[in-house]
Amino acid sequence: MVSPRSSCPSRTSSTSSSARTPSSRLLYGFDSPLQKELGFGKSLHDVMAEIHKRAIEGDIAAPEEAEDLVDRHLNLPFANKAAADQLRPAAETAVRRYLERHGATLHQTRYSEQPVEIHPVPGVTVTGRVDLIKRLDTNETSVVDFKSSERAQAENLTRDQLHLYVLGYRELTGQNADVVEVLNLDKAGA
Repeated sequence: MVSPRSSCPSRTSSTSSSARTPSSRLLYGFDSPLQKELGFGKSLHDVMAEIHKRAIEGDIAAPEEAEDLVDRHLNLPFANKAAADQLRPAAETAVRRYLERHGATLHQTRYSEQPVEIHPVPGVTVTGRVDLIKRLDTNETSVVDFKSSERAQAENLTRDQLHLYVLGYRELTGQNADVVEVLNLDKAGA
């Protein structure tokens, strides 16, 4: 007997005969919007990490490489074909746009995906990973956090995260960061 209740809050249940058939997800294409996009932001971060690690080595990526970069890093484990077909071009566009707008400054990269630690009180360690640290033409240091979209995280969480990154940079180098940036990689950003 199939129970009309589901213990999983992200799934709906049905008392109709469809509850006894294969998953309504398969039959009707019902998917959680979070599941389909799961991996998109991480994939873009991985692309950005490769771009900036190469820049540290003096190998500056060109906009024409966007498709190859996305091919190497895009991982959408829960996306159905329609979602993947939509997200792949969005990723390529975001990467191409980033390289077009920021390619001339990639040489400013000092650290990419840099682990940092802060010790706010004895016995407590907070760890994080800063997406990008660069030295600007003004000789200022900028700590940069990439977001896959403007809605990727609540603003107050981002602000707290960036404060921790700045403190971590100080512990790493003994110097203060001068600028903190959030770069949204969606069409409204980067």
